[in-house]
Amino acid sequence: MASEDGEYHVHGVKYLYVERSQNISDDSAAGIRIGRVRHWLGFHNLKRENPRDSDFIWHPPAIYREHAAHMASSGDGGQVFLRTSINEWDIGINLTYVRPVLVPMNESVAIIFGDPKVGYFTERSRITGLNFSLATPMKMVEIRYDYTRLQMDFQSALPFISSGDTDTRLHTLGARVYLNDGLDLTVERIQAINEGQAVWSSFQKVWPTRGKPGGY
Repeated sequence: MASEDGEYHVHGVKYLYVERSQNISDDSAAGIRIGRVRHWLGFHNLKRENPRDSDFIWHPPAIYREHAAHMASSGDGGQVFLRTSINEWDIGINLTYVRPVLVPMNESVAIIFGDPKVGYFTERSRITGLNFSLATPMKMVEIRYDYTRLQMDFQSALPFISSGDTDTRLHTLGARVYLNDGLDLTVERIQAINEGQAVWSSFQKVWPTRGKPGGY
């Protein structure tokens, strides 16, 4: 998939994988995906393929440059999934373990650190993710919980900035109520826990490394 946004251009493959699934019963299936798979980050990220038609539930990814917004949601590796129904309640579970897409590398570093010359993320970087969704009968109400652990191995190019691992954990909890075919009400909360102080301590003024930053 290629994309283009104003003067900034990203051409490449966002998602490309091989999927194998097996029906467990009439309303249940499990499977595995191998390749460049997608890890979801809440209700908003399900729809924000193009920042111009985003629903703006979670605003920052809609204004950041596209590739940085996808760095925590697209990666090369594997994903297992389960879809089932219990008493007409639909349940979905995804488990993801991938290497994040780090190209264009300089653009991702520039968005996070402010300058592409600061350093680069190495191939040791990883995303671990869990997605859980629960929908009531007739799918009038849907609840989601998404856990993301973004472990980035950073190699500094400057002597006064430390190299090392950064560890960011995101917890996203949301609920969506479908009022009719064309209208729904969605509430979503995201919370981040940042670790890896040796790296982040150089950026205290621009990146909150203490506490648990989050938003609705």
